[in-house]
Amino acid sequence: MVGLARSGLMSLTIGLIERLF
Repeated sequence: MVGLARSGLMSLTIGLIERLF
């Protein structure tokens, strides 16, 4: 559960950073 949430959060963060930069 925690691992899945963390993976999703990381993916979301990376996507946001790529969109900004």
